[in-house]
Amino acid sequence: MNGLCTLQQLKPESEADSIKTLRLTLRDDQSPERTDTKVKPVGRAFALISSRPLRGSRPLNSELIKSKDGDEEIIKVYLKAKAEDKKNHEWNVSQLRNEVRQIQEARTSLTLLRKDLDVSKHEGHRSDKVDGVEMQNGDGQTGTLWSRTTAHEEASCDGCCALFLETFIFISYCSRILIRLLYLQEFPLDNGKNMRETAHKLYARLQETERRHQADRKMYEEKLNHWQQEAEQSNRARVQAQEMATERQKEVDELKRLMSNMEKEHQQLLQTVKDNEKELAKMKEQPDGPLQDRCQELEKTVSTLKEKIHHLDDMLKSQQRKVRQMIEQLQNSRTAMQEKDSLIQELREKVSWLQAEVPGVHLLLPGVCECIVRV
Repeated sequence: MNGLCTLQQLKPESEADSIKTLRLTLRDDQSPERTDTKVKPVGRAFALISSRPLRGSRPLNSELIKSKDGDEEIIKVYLKAKAEDKKNHEWNVSQLRNEVRQIQEARTSLTLLRKDLDVSKHEGHRSDKVDGVEMQNGDGQTGTLWSRTTAHEEASCDGCCALFLETFIFISYCSRILIRLLYLQEFPLDNGKNMRETAHKLYARLQETERRHQADRKMYEEKLNHWQQEAEQSNRARVQAQEMATERQKEVDELKRLMSNMEKEHQQLLQTVKDNEKELAKMKEQPDGPLQDRCQELEKTVSTLKEKIHHLDDMLKSQQRKVRQMIEQLQNSRTAMQEKDSLIQELREKVSWLQAEVPGVHLLLPGVCECIVRV
């Protein structure tokens, strides 16, 4: 029996992927399309299917399908296109290049941020010296001193947190690229030398990153200790300010008590003056005689009492001014204490956040080292 073997490429529209479908048709010598019956078969046709598919690809099976008229048999063979592998490999290489570029950008941003922190640190030392000179001038400038130290501490703490966040992002990028390269499905399985070289290079990079991380961790621990010391100093300053505020409050209460006593004495003197004036008017209405001397004495006492009243009014006004000034100073010290309390609370929150984040970053490295050792 002679037969005819034809290969035809089928591309149905419903096929979503780029798999080539070939149809192999065997015809007998009695078909109307083949009139020459003396042609000998050229050779044999074989369809080879891999029993072990690549990782990540769906298994390929052959199908034997009978035609409707029974004159031909169709064997469908699905072959994986090499262009798809090349395309996936190029896509992965482009992704890795993008991630390497992002890491380089993160490095440059880290160096710039370190330079900015050094500059701000030098400026902070200068401002601390100026503030120390201002502290020796007196208690009236405590509000400006606290406001300057508050701004300096907030700027330094924000810079520390930003530097830690940038370092954490850089380490996460490195670990992600390492895991991506180790478990990348598009690596050729038969090229073990390239895999070993890649693993050694990545392990060296990981060790370098870990050394940098240890150095950054030491720096952060030193900064944490520095901020804790500053928080303790702020607590001591707050306690001293509270003690000063209580003393000022006692002085204000004492002045209020003195003012109330002076007001009572002032009212009594006014009442005495009124009584003496009434008595003087009555004596003036009486005829002249031995009471004339009494009238003169009463006039003298009235003049002396008026002078005392005037003097007491001046003293009362001066005491009122002093009390108002002390009340204003007390209010300013209270507002400064409230600002200092809020700053201490923020510093405590930032210190706790840094203490929680520094060991969390260090826990990412052992798992990545185990993956490299397995490879």
